[in-house]
Amino acid sequence: MTTSEFINQQLSILGISQYRLAQLSGISCPLINAYCKGTSEPNINNFKAIVQALHVHHQDLNNFIYEN
Repeated sequence: MTTSEFINQQLSILGISQYRLAQLSGISCPLINAYCKGTSEPNINNFKAIVQALHVHHQDLNNFIYEN
């Protein structure tokens, strides 16, 4: 699973928009959109902000990390 697939999956599970993720994470909408499209990869700080904003369960995060 790519980072963009992971983020999109979490957005779908929570039923929130990219705009709302931008608000919750403090990351700009264009950058969130680039992450979701797969045209850019988040740095570690932005990935951490996204994971925290989405309240990603530790097991889901571990699964993603170990798959990649």
